[in-house]
Amino acid sequence: MMRPRKKTESELLRIEVYDGLREDILKGGDKERVARERLQKEFFMKVYTDEGIVGIGEGSGWPRLVQTGIEDLKEIIVDEDPSNIERIWQKMFISTMGAGMTGTPGSGAMNAIDMALWDIKGKRLQAPVWDLLGGKVRQKIRGIAQGIGGNTPEECAVGAKKALDQGFSALKFTPMPKNWAELTYMKMIGLAVEMVEAVRETVGWEFDIGIEIHRNMQSHEAIAFCDEVAKLRPY
Repeated sequence: MMRPRKKTESELLRIEVYDGLREDILKGGDKERVARERLQKEFFMKVYTDEGIVGIGEGSGWPRLVQTGIEDLKEIIVDEDPSNIERIWQKMFISTMGAGMTGTPGSGAMNAIDMALWDIKGKRLQAPVWDLLGGKVRQKIRGIAQGIGGNTPEECAVGAKKALDQGFSALKFTPMPKNWAELTYMKMIGLAVEMVEAVRETVGWEFDIGIEIHRNMQSHEAIAFCDEVAKLRPY
């Protein structure tokens, strides 16, 4: 016979999800932009407690699937004490085991809820979450500029100049135009190297350049690109 669960100090009442999708993009008619917005956009959620505390979480990775995951998970965690973060995490984790762990959508849903619960704990204890998780590691963190890319070396240079003027000492970008998949092997690698060259010439040698190629190159292409770009000292 199961013993009835005692009323906890606090209870998780409800969860709301906000997709964060930009209506101007969804209605703009550009199918590729619409697809990226629906598949890659982050979203936000709120967890409400009976104490009136609201925790905010963020999720990503195919938002509409993650949102569905949250809708399913909330059925097993509503009425739980939000301070028992590990217990709630274990309940969510175990519930997804029979579905092959559900990959990115499952982890995205669990992470968003977990983040909101830590937000609630910080607000209840009137302490920043970084303090609850062990305190500071360093007093400041070096920032890195992103969003530098473009379709030409000149456009990449403009973005790099903006980052430099804003006081950054490092950036990361993808040296690929939007139509990279339509380019020949020689053209793709050549243009990528030219983009990195343009950025290096703009920011100088006391500035760190990070390169992210995502999945845009096959192994042999990446090797050839790295051989060419090594002289520009990317990190």
